[in-house]
Amino acid sequence: MSSATYDELWREAQTLLAETIQTDTVLQGAKPQKDRKKAHDVVSALYVRYILICNKLEQCYDQVIQPQKRLLLERSLNASLGRMLELRHDLVNIDLSEHSYYDDALLECGVTPQEAEIQAHERARQGRLRYQFMKEIREMKEKSTTKPEIADEDEASEKLAALKIQKVWKGYITRCHVRKRRLEEMLLIGMLQPSQTITESARRAERLKQQRYEKQLDFLQQYQDLILEAKERIRNEMSAVMEENIRSEIRNWIDTYFQQTGKIPDLPAAESGGSRMIFSRQGTESTVSKSTAVSSKESKKSKRSKSKKDSETEQSEDETDLGFKSVPSNFLPELVQANQEYQDVWRDKDESTNPMQLPYRDIIEAEKTREVEDEVRVVVDQAMRGDIEALQAALDRDRGFKGKRAKKPQKRLRRSGKKNKRKKEKDLTPDRTTESLFEELLTQGIIKLHREVYLDEFKGEKSFANYDLRMKEKDPLPALGDIRQLIAEYCVLPLGNQVLREFTPLVRSVLIAGPHGSGKKLLVNAICTELGATLFDITPANIAGKYPGKSGLIMLVHLISKVMYQSYRNLPD
Repeated sequence: MSSATYDELWREAQTLLAETIQTDTVLQGAKPQKDRKKAHDVVSALYVRYILICNKLEQCYDQVIQPQKRLLLERSLNASLGRMLELRHDLVNIDLSEHSYYDDALLECGVTPQEAEIQAHERARQGRLRYQFMKEIREMKEKSTTKPEIADEDEASEKLAALKIQKVWKGYITRCHVRKRRLEEMLLIGMLQPSQTITESARRAERLKQQRYEKQLDFLQQYQDLILEAKERIRNEMSAVMEENIRSEIRNWIDTYFQQTGKIPDLPAAESGGSRMIFSRQGTESTVSKSTAVSSKESKKSKRSKSKKDSETEQSEDETDLGFKSVPSNFLPELVQANQEYQDVWRDKDESTNPMQLPYRDIIEAEKTREVEDEVRVVVDQAMRGDIEALQAALDRDRGFKGKRAKKPQKRLRRSGKKNKRKKEKDLTPDRTTESLFEELLTQGIIKLHREVYLDEFKGEKSFANYDLRMKEKDPLPALGDIRQLIAEYCVLPLGNQVLREFTPLVRSVLIAGPHGSGKKLLVNAICTELGATLFDITPANIAGKYPGKSGLIMLVHLISKVMYQSYRNLPD
């Protein structure tokens, strides 16, 4: 598909995102909802919408080649995924269950359950070998159980039983190999059609995808080179003019402040923005009002009113404690900001002059100009603080003030006391590298190589009847598709992204339980494959006899902790 197609898909996603943000903002400020059914309907509708938005943004981010668009798409995608995970935890709190069903929301949005599932990234697909293997085992069991034979006492002996098991198993393995060779031979000579025919249009589409991936890397390198060149040029050509303008603004502000109050002001601290805070919206008025006597009275009134409001809010919280209240979102402000940037910059941008989707120099220059201005402002603020101290000293001398001017008390960072003091753990292997520890754990079988299998190979549909059963106040078992989505939302998404890992609700552990052959190991292998993670097998059966005694157990925990800590430090951002 062309760049115009993905731009149109991005426009659709942003339109849906703008509508969803409005509804979500209303939910954030709404009163607690005591009716769980109404709360479930509102939150589930938002949840489904964010999933649709994430799938569209992910498709755009995967194929858009313009680097500045990709930066905004990444911000929007991360924030949408984070908000979707927050709503998932809200649904858990409403339903009091890890599994939520939202057929009404699907009907309202006009989508199928498959469309309302987080789609995996483009990867190589594996075959359905496990399904075929399990099917043949099931057929073999059915044949063995249909005609039970009455065994004599001699046939029940262990030797004859072992011979029968070996006979059946070797015959089964041989038939599998023969069947596989026959299929390969038939496919090779063209006597059998493959199960999936790859057409020329599909091959061409795949080639175009690979070409777009290569262009993404090339354009990103061009963008980074343009950033360095633009920043250096702006610093050389405009820094002197910026410095003079900032100095003039600060001097005018000091003069105006002195004429109104008869005092010389102090610049805001660098941590709070420095002189930029003065010239922000209503910055001068707020600074002047703080020095007047009226402001102190108003501040007392405000404190009293604030205390009253706090007491009222505490009473209201006690009264409405039973209702559902959405937790303040960490991602909604970022979504609003990213959506506003799209509306201002990209929605109506004329790209007829840039069909190749190269980086836009005007956007780069505007961003780097702001960065250089911030750097110059820090230097000017530092110099002006010295000038302000000199002016204050001269004013004190003119007014006959003796002695040094009392400095404002500054908050000092104190060292942590006994409460925060934590005993440093002793390193049991100070002279060993992480590679040697990893090799030891691998040799002992603690670290195991997992099969390369992806989450979408856990086949199964989402439940179509559990919503109605839940409405009848029953607690049905989840379907395989519901489990697959839970694994993606609890394990893959939060651990695969630095932003989501820091700001989404923390899930410390996940229990995967089920009967033999239900896919527990497949899910574990899929999680490791999706994340590129290392699999530690610390089950009792695996560690028995390898690190005996209390000291051995302490050493095992130390080895695992040290390897995991070093691996976590090397995680990509």
